[in-house]
Amino acid sequence: MQLSLRRPKAQSADARPPAATLPSSTVGKIVLAGIFLLPILLLPLAEQFVLFSKTYLMLLLGTVVLTAFALSIFRKRSLRLTFGPLAVPLLLFTGGSLAASVLTTNFPLINFLGMGGVFFFSGLIAWFGGSMIEGGRLARHALVAATASAVVVALAGILQFVGFGLSGLFSQIMGVTLSNTLAFSVTGAASIDLQLMVTVLAGLVAYFQLYRRFKPLAIVGLVTVIVGAALFAWAITPGQPGAEPRVPLASAWSIAIDTIKFPRQAILGVGPENVTSAYNLFKPRILNLTDTWNVSFRKVGNTPFTLSIGSGLVTAVGWLGILYALARQTGKVSNETKPIHYMLLASFGLGLVFPPSLVIAGWQGLLLAIWIAGERHRLPMFEFSGFALPTFNRNFQLNPTKQGTWVLPVLALLMLIGAAYTAFVSARGVAAEYLLLRSTQQGQAGQVADAYTLLQRSIQLNPFRDDVRARYAQININLARATIQQAAQQAQAEAAAGGEGTQADADGQPAQVQISDRAQQQFRQLVQQAIRESQAAVTLNPANTQNWRTVANVFTALIGTADGADQQAVNAYLQAIRTSPQDPIVRLRLGNLLFQLQQVADATGFYRQAVELKPDLAVARYNFANGLTQLQNLTAARAQYIAVLDLLDPSTDDYTRARDELDAVEAQLAQLQAQQAAAAEAGGATGQPGQPQLGQPAEGSDALLPQVVDDTGIEPDDQQVDLEGVPPVVDDTADEDESLQAPVDEGG
Repeated sequence: MQLSLRRPKAQSADARPPAATLPSSTVGKIVLAGIFLLPILLLPLAEQFVLFSKTYLMLLLGTVVLTAFALSIFRKRSLRLTFGPLAVPLLLFTGGSLAASVLTTNFPLINFLGMGGVFFFSGLIAWFGGSMIEGGRLARHALVAATASAVVVALAGILQFVGFGLSGLFSQIMGVTLSNTLAFSVTGAASIDLQLMVTVLAGLVAYFQLYRRFKPLAIVGLVTVIVGAALFAWAITPGQPGAEPRVPLASAWSIAIDTIKFPRQAILGVGPENVTSAYNLFKPRILNLTDTWNVSFRKVGNTPFTLSIGSGLVTAVGWLGILYALARQTGKVSNETKPIHYMLLASFGLGLVFPPSLVIAGWQGLLLAIWIAGERHRLPMFEFSGFALPTFNRNFQLNPTKQGTWVLPVLALLMLIGAAYTAFVSARGVAAEYLLLRSTQQGQAGQVADAYTLLQRSIQLNPFRDDVRARYAQININLARATIQQAAQQAQAEAAAGGEGTQADADGQPAQVQISDRAQQQFRQLVQQAIRESQAAVTLNPANTQNWRTVANVFTALIGTADGADQQAVNAYLQAIRTSPQDPIVRLRLGNLLFQLQQVADATGFYRQAVELKPDLAVARYNFANGLTQLQNLTAARAQYIAVLDLLDPSTDDYTRARDELDAVEAQLAQLQAQQAAAAEAGGATGQPGQPQLGQPAEGSDALLPQVVDDTGIEPDDQQVDLEGVPPVVDDTADEDESLQAPVDEGG
């Protein structure tokens, strides 16, 4: 066994490298293909097909590079890694990403099939790929591939801007309606497009300054990239279709500091796919006064903040270390690699402004592999040699070997097993995403049975998506309610047809219809399935507020049909409050549930908390006023109704209803004051207005109570959040009536 660190002969940075030729190694070609395909690849095989295409492409690229590296150990009978200024920060970034993905949850695949896997394979491709690539210098070919990809992105954006973009094509293919503006992007967001344009522009400018070669195709590419950069810069300005809500840096700093207060979270983070939960848990209350108060962000601030929250300080320090090492190498890189070097500096520099994205993280890993391969002639090489396969004697005992060590074969074998496992779970993930898409399409077509079966198969292939399990739970409880209602209607129709519709029981009440045993059994099965799936969702991710809201929805629907369902629903809402303490909507819904359960005092308390969290939430103040009215605290109720009117548009029906309710309360107050005055004159006042006491609401007020709506517990999971037209009341259903109406029973 030999360990060596070989340092090559020093060469001048201005020494002319060999002529650029296509790489002779498969890895080099794969890296070039990844640079070109990653921003533009779109496969309509999933609901979130943009994110899906890039995620699984990165997993494929990482699997291939890992396999090639393991095979190279067998072929060369040694392990060789380029060692240099990027080695330590790359090790921190890659190792930190892997540790955060594996150690922050009991179900690592949740992270590994998302940003955790992307970060890990980005670092792995950079180090392993850069150490393996052979053949001619790849820098120029990488610049060509990146420019070609950026030109495609720019042209797609221009077509999207004029109304003839790819969104129309994918809308027809997938049977969905996609935005025909710059809100749709082949990379996922206009801000990512802009980062790509600036990154490529930095490389082109460096290339032209070095070689003074102005070929027609290069000029066309440069002009197209500049036009694309200007278009996307305009698109992300406030009020434009590509603008995205952002967490202010001050709030992002606060969330990051609160996250890393705990030693384990400081090192590992909360998990790459769990940044939203950290945001909800540590969100500053002041954000409730902004336009994005109801947005659950998946990325917080810029790249270092998001990395420190999701993947821990080790990963964030590694990322910043890469940027620092690149900056230190600016005057040392060869001319051939300079365009890639400045592309990396631009990309990492933009990360100090923008949050991380899948495309940018993947590009950084691929470009770093090109950088390491291009600078390998001046960087030391770490080599671990000494290779021997283990042998066994007749008694199946390990024979000692003097020719080498069997550590390397075992290490290579573990890499192959890891690559095979990644390929296996990725294939299952792809199949699960496709079945989920087909389930949605069948449901939209009215094929409920087929949609249900496809959703079951999707969960069987990938049981680790808590949002899908929550969706399945909601579907089951909805089907259970529909089943029992349909059975009751059918029984009533049969009773009426048989002349039994007018029969009455001993008390003279209409006789209840008998629901068939089959319908009751199906109802019980669906309910049990809904409970199991909702509990599976919170088991997979107990920090996700939406999962607890789904549990609350399931048990709310069972109130009146299952013992203890009301308390289970209340407990689920309390858990949701613990995971999102600054969310007024959770308290509002818990108040609505308690109001239905006739626990008016408790309901009013939660309405008060919702108002304290977001004073300009009209429906919360309205519910609070109504609860105070129920408690006969009329003076405080009057003040809340006045505040509601200040928040509503006078031309709306909601304003008229609130005005009528205020008039009713004022009439009650006047009546009580008159009664008190009369009683005082008679020498026997009977009470004081405004003193809390249980009682019925004022006449006519029950028609104006706030609406309680059905909730799926599922929110959009993509990067783009459209805030235009957001109603004052947030709900997850698309067809909600936002007017102020009487409470309805969610459980039916």
